[in-house]
Amino acid sequence: PAISAAVIGFVLFFLGFFGPLLGIVLGFDSINSERVQGTLSRVLAQPVFRDAVLNGKFLAGLLTLSVAVFSMGVAVGGIGMFRLGVPPSGDEMVRLTGFGLIVVLYLAFWLALAMAASIFLRNAVASALMSLGGWIVLSLFVGFLATGVAERIVPDVQTADEALSRFNVETWIARASPSQLFSEATGI
Repeated sequence: PAISAAVIGFVLFFLGFFGPLLGIVLGFDSINSERVQGTLSRVLAQPVFRDAVLNGKFLAGLLTLSVAVFSMGVAVGGIGMFRLGVPPSGDEMVRLTGFGLIVVLYLAFWLALAMAASIFLRNAVASALMSLGGWIVLSLFVGFLATGVAERIVPDVQTADEALSRFNVETWIARASPSQLFSEATGI
């Protein structure tokens, strides 16, 4: 059980830390490249709505992420069945599917953030840096901010109620980070 918990922890860390990079890589240049090459104005000159182009690019990236996540899940499940010799039960399949959906939603957020940077910034490098900066701030600094604000709101912890109050404040502020929400959702 200790080895499997360590492997699960590593997989969750890997998905939580490197998964956003995959979403950012798929989205940071999705609109910029079209704008620079001049194909975006040609597409929009046709009777195609701008929203349809943006939604199509987002759904294409989301489909790519979904295929990658679910194919990895099937491969890991197949290897697990081969090594253990026991197929997963229906309940386990439902949990694995739910886990896959949570991962896809998490990666979809980062894809949408990168695409928004690609829409609002004209330079691909600026878009990539803004997306990576957003990832770093939302993943790392929100936790530090939550701790600092919780220490300001509840400065002296002497009773169990004050400790619980500080923990609640810190938890709710940390939930502004998608990484915190992902870790809570996958921890369940």
